[in-house]
Amino acid sequence: MNKFIFCFFICLLTSSCSNEFDGTNTETDKKFFDLKGYMQSEIERLSDFSIQKEIKIDGESEQIKISDVAWEKELAIFFESDINKVAWETEFEVSQKNDVTTYTTENENIPVKKIQFLTDYDGNLNKLFITREKENLLYKSTEKISYRPTYGFQIITDRKIILSDPQKIEINASFVR
Repeated sequence: MNKFIFCFFICLLTSSCSNEFDGTNTETDKKFFDLKGYMQSEIERLSDFSIQKEIKIDGESEQIKISDVAWEKELAIFFESDINKVAWETEFEVSQKNDVTTYTTENENIPVKKIQFLTDYDGNLNKLFITREKENLLYKSTEKISYRPTYGFQIITDRKIILSDPQKIEINASFVR
């Protein structure tokens, strides 16, 4: 009997310790808009779409069309911008005015500084705006990101690396059926 209790205790202990914690809230604990969940549903919705991109680097432009789109890769910056992390729960101020919800932080350790969601009358997302900033001794970057479910997305990056000229990168991506 003692062996059975001991084995049961060991199984219980090892199974309860096996779940890894990545600092994000669980589905039911989302304090802020579930950006990861929303983008995951967009990946499913966009599965039959291709993407037309215009990429500008310091004014020089290139256009490409991608038919077999790796949506997880294309939309990775949105997944990276999700603010539903336990450590950040108290770091964002939330304001709501009509159909606009805005999350902002001044915490220099959090790269996402602002997220703004514009919704229609039914609560569906119309537009999403994100501002991200990263800075260290060698590098400063500001990213302005927008997403429109009916159109596509835009990423504008202003980057300054020490001992080099500032660089501006602009990506405009349109969803194509």
